[in-house]
Amino acid sequence: PLREDAAYMSAYSNYQLAPSFRLDQSASESAIEEFQIFVNLFPTSSKVAQCNQLIDELRRKLEQKAFAEGQLYYDLRQYQSAVISFDNLLRDYPESPDVERVRYLIAKASFLLAENSVVEKKAERYGESVTRCTDFLEKYPSGKYAKEIKVIRKEAEIGQKVVRKKLKNT
Repeated sequence: PLREDAAYMSAYSNYQLAPSFRLDQSASESAIEEFQIFVNLFPTSSKVAQCNQLIDELRRKLEQKAFAEGQLYYDLRQYQSAVISFDNLLRDYPESPDVERVRYLIAKASFLLAENSVVEKKAERYGESVTRCTDFLEKYPSGKYAKEIKVIRKEAEIGQKVVRKKLKNT
């Protein structure tokens, strides 16, 4: 008769164990999984709304962790890793409130990757940077970062032309 309460408390215990987003999130993942099982087993429970709210809170914590990971790569000038990490964040959390900022950092990191690449890879990476900037501007034409992205795209286009010309002459 207490199966419902026990299932909820088990999930809630993992929720309570979930640390700051900067630490290992295995307890958060376990709590999400257990809350989801609870909702599936007891869809008419009065605790379903609270479970869904706690799942959203835990997912936001996992999203913060993913963003911090991408930001760390960016800060360490590991631009290729930053782009991959931010791409993964967008794939896993497409509803993120930080999507515009993430796309901005992807465009900027791809440009900086091109700038710091060996000559043989610069043209291709500048092209990727132009694509990322164009994608950003299509989604956020009057966004907070649009002006800077336009400048980055222009610089990437110029850089791509210069590199192609240089490679053609050698």
